[in-house]
Amino acid sequence: MESEIDRVFNYFDKDSSGYIDLSELGNALRCLGLTPSNAQVEELMKKADVNADSKLGKCEFTYMYKEISVDKKVTIEDLIKEFKVFDKDNSGYISVQELDEILCSQGEPMSRDEVRELLKDFDQDKNGRVSIVELATGLLSK
Repeated sequence: MESEIDRVFNYFDKDSSGYIDLSELGNALRCLGLTPSNAQVEELMKKADVNADSKLGKCEFTYMYKEISVDKKVTIEDLIKEFKVFDKDNSGYISVQELDEILCSQGEPMSRDEVRELLKDFDQDKNGRVSIVELATGLLSK
C-alpha cells in the first residue's frame, strides 16, 4: 500500500524520473501539511541531498520529511478545517477563483499554471467551485 509520502512524491515527480528538484520540493512539503519558506526549502534541499545532485530521490525525500515532521500527520479533517476558512458562505465549496488567489499569494506562491493543473482534477463538473471535502480527500490521495 502506497504511503501518503509516496503519493505526494509520485505526484510531484511529473516526469517519473524518480526524483524531485528544488522547484517541486516546497509544494510537495506543503501537500504534506508543512509550511516552509523559500529559504527553508533551499536549506532542507541542501541537508537532504546527500549525494549533492540537486535533486531528491524518494528515500532522501522520505527521510527528510520524517526528520522535519516529527509526528506531524495531516488528516482530512485538518485540511477541511483549513479550507473552511475560505468558505465564506458555509456552502461546503470554494470557488476555483478563490483557491487560485489563495494558492498564488500565500506561503511559497504557486504559479497560475501550477494552480490550474492542480485544481483541474477537483472541479469535475467544471462549475467553477470545488467541494472542500473532495479537495481535502483528493490532495491526500495524490
